[in-house]
Amino acid sequence: MNSIERTQATIDFKSADHVPVIAQVFGHAACFAGAPLTDYLRNGELLAHCQIQALNHYGYDAVFAVMDVNVETEAMGSVLEYREGQYPFIKAYALSEDIDLKKVSMPDPYLAGRMPELLKAVKILRREIGDRKLVIGCVLGPMTLTTQLIGIEKALYLAIDEPDKFTYLLNFAVEVIIQFGLAQIEAGAHLPVVFDPSSSPAVIPPQFFREFELPRLKRVFSAFKEAGAVAN
Repeated sequence: MNSIERTQATIDFKSADHVPVIAQVFGHAACFAGAPLTDYLRNGELLAHCQIQALNHYGYDAVFAVMDVNVETEAMGSVLEYREGQYPFIKAYALSEDIDLKKVSMPDPYLAGRMPELLKAVKILRREIGDRKLVIGCVLGPMTLTTQLIGIEKALYLAIDEPDKFTYLLNFAVEVIIQFGLAQIEAGAHLPVVFDPSSSPAVIPPQFFREFELPRLKRVFSAFKEAGAVAN
């Protein structure tokens, strides 16, 4: 069995030759290879080579074309602060001053921000690894991307005070996510992982998740599956 077959069998509750190991090795790959984290997060070629070095050392079942959780929001106009040896954080949200929906435009995954570098990493990883191991990309979930455009407090207040605006932003986030994820699949990712920490029960109650987030996540997963994502 290769890693894809092993992972798919496990997901389907079928027998596998052994339990698949999919370790979330992101920035650690840069540390392992002795590369500066700030360079790793901005350079797709470096990211791919660091991931391959870590894979060769640890021998797990997947590599990750993952930079950080701010790629989409930066591509849409949020300002990040980069510090040596740390992941960047949002210094100014794209819609922090005024939630003007006209200011939001669809980012082109092949041109906007660091998105093209992430796609470059995907292409290199798939070319070098093929189907021996899972090549996993990354997108944010709808709630998380929305909170990264206006801030989590504003997002929660918006959901209560102006639900139409909140719904519009969520739906727009879904389109951004799908376009970015499809570009990753086209570049060679076997699947994109969806990071959605802002929809955890520590942030929103279950009913909120079921009403606002769940149907949109289903749209995202369906789009990826139709595009050929594996291990569904």
